[in-house]
Amino acid sequence: MSLQIARNNGLAFDWVNYTPPPPKTVGVSEVSANIDTMRDYIDWTPFFMTWSLAGKYPRILEDDVVGEEAQRLFDDAHVILDMLSAEKSLNPRGVVGIFPANRVDDDIEIFRDESRQEVIEVSHHLRQQTEKIGFANYCMADFIAEKSSGKADYLGAFAVTGGLEEDALAKRYAGLRY
Repeated sequence: MSLQIARNNGLAFDWVNYTPPPPKTVGVSEVSANIDTMRDYIDWTPFFMTWSLAGKYPRILEDDVVGEEAQRLFDDAHVILDMLSAEKSLNPRGVVGIFPANRVDDDIEIFRDESRQEVIEVSHHLRQQTEKIGFANYCMADFIAEKSSGKADYLGAFAVTGGLEEDALAKRYAGLRY
């Protein structure tokens, strides 16, 4: 469908009766974690898919066809996670930013500070343009208050790494035969 028709079928949200709550902190903050904490949040299903083992975790471990190999791979992964944790050879970290922002059509203007006078970046977003019956044609910008509403809203962003030590660790294992 045309972009205009898709925009006309965008998310109908009641911005008149909703005021976005302000965040406790605006700006960029560093975050760090350790392997033991992160282990509890690993989505193992894509891990198995990477190794061409089809099935959802944890059911894959009991699968008649690939269960035995999946269990062996799972156990090996935990041995490596244990080693990385004990050696502290990988230190996951990231940054989280929360910025004053408002929507203009399908774009989000990101402001330097709470005065909202200086736009430092415009984040452009795509709107779904397939025909929807009974559903909105969503765009990420739909979830930010319109600039014309006069309501202060915010945009969050993050970037993470498994650890800045990844390259050195990869070189350490390069050429090993299993």
